[in-house]
Amino acid sequence: MANVRIRQLGEGRTPHGSVYYETRENKAGKTIYAFASVRDADGKRRRASGRGATKQEALDDLEDKLAVRPAVPKASRKHLQPTPERGDLITAITHATPDSLMRDVFALWLADVNSDRTLAAQTRQFYRYTVLQTVLPRFGDTPVREMNAGEIDRYIKAVRDGDDKYGNWMPRDATGKPLPFKPRPGAAKNIRKVMRLVFDMVVRDEALKTNPIAYVRRTKRSHEDVRAYLAKTAGLTAPQVAELRRLIKVWREDGLGSDGAPRDPRYTVTDAFEVMIGTGLRISECLGLTKDDLELDADIPTLMVTGTLIQVHGAGGLQRQPFPKSLDSERQIALPAFVVEALRRQLALSEHDELVFSSRNGKPVNPNNVRRSWNEARRGSALEWVTPHTCRRTIGTLLADEESLDIAAEQLGHSDPAITKEFYVRKQKVAADNAALLDRMLSEKKENEAA
Repeated sequence: MANVRIRQLGEGRTPHGSVYYETRENKAGKTIYAFASVRDADGKRRRASGRGATKQEALDDLEDKLAVRPAVPKASRKHLQPTPERGDLITAITHATPDSLMRDVFALWLADVNSDRTLAAQTRQFYRYTVLQTVLPRFGDTPVREMNAGEIDRYIKAVRDGDDKYGNWMPRDATGKPLPFKPRPGAAKNIRKVMRLVFDMVVRDEALKTNPIAYVRRTKRSHEDVRAYLAKTAGLTAPQVAELRRLIKVWREDGLGSDGAPRDPRYTVTDAFEVMIGTGLRISECLGLTKDDLELDADIPTLMVTGTLIQVHGAGGLQRQPFPKSLDSERQIALPAFVVEALRRQLALSEHDELVFSSRNGKPVNPNNVRRSWNEARRGSALEWVTPHTCRRTIGTLLADEESLDIAAEQLGHSDPAITKEFYVRKQKVAADNAALLDRMLSEKKENEAA
């Protein structure tokens, strides 16, 4: 007959960590098994087991396993990967209540996001991805009234630090491919942002009195991360630009692609680099240029930024958005001669009715393909740290140093020069020369004269 004991059971819904124990013998009577029904931190009840020659040994084995059990067991995670086909985005509720499960709250919030036409398609996609890949599997079966700042804070910290023991729900990329667990400060920041917006809705529905995210610590980067970021934000010098041109040329001319065809036969990577380094355009703005955006025969050749390429999964894939990232991103830019030359070559090669850059089958050029080729061209060189966005930072630093911060912000399409200064202008490590002033005001000679 089974031996049953109950621990930590409360009124109503079973609290997190509650365990229902049961022991039983197998048919041969040689092994005793101990079972536990555990409610994990994601709200799901799951079974754990231990075994031994005696009932006490089986219970001790079970207790040892429970002591090292993660908040959300790995074995269960693959079964909880959310997909729209499983109805994770469908809910019957019209507003949040204290007893609503978070999966219904997430679905309600995403429905509100999808109906907000003021949000860009990529923003709506970003919110949906963050919910599906992180917070829905982790908190989906937890009632609103059990959500607290401490639990959310520990989860965000686990994602930031890559701590798999606490149920770090970032195991797959956008295509479903498993990813190794590693520190993800950017993902942690995104989770906090999305959860704040979700609980804003919960507070408006009066399901909670305050937003718990207000008490969740902000994600901070380590000194090592900051140093790595500063290295990435450094702009290129003139010799480095020349070296990068050489690397791209060598990559294009001295080898063949994976299919045996010449690399970059349409000069897409080559000319995209010239346009970005000569204008400061984002890579998606560059590849989203249309023929009507160009005025190459004017006294001062210019281009107009009127749109950008976006990737919307399940809604047409790669496509041109007829407006740029922000209102201030729509701007006219005067073109250097080397940029005009690159654009004329692309106009002659383009197979698309509207776009300047096109693939050989007349479709938009995927920015990821350009990035991949860019990586191949600079691999193993001293410029391996350079990305397409480095071109944008190079222009920001150059114009801020030689002209002004306001001119740099206008070129890059920023609404506030502070954005340009913070993220796109290389920080000067040499303080201004104040030696003469300090010598005049604080020198020993001045003290003697005063005496």
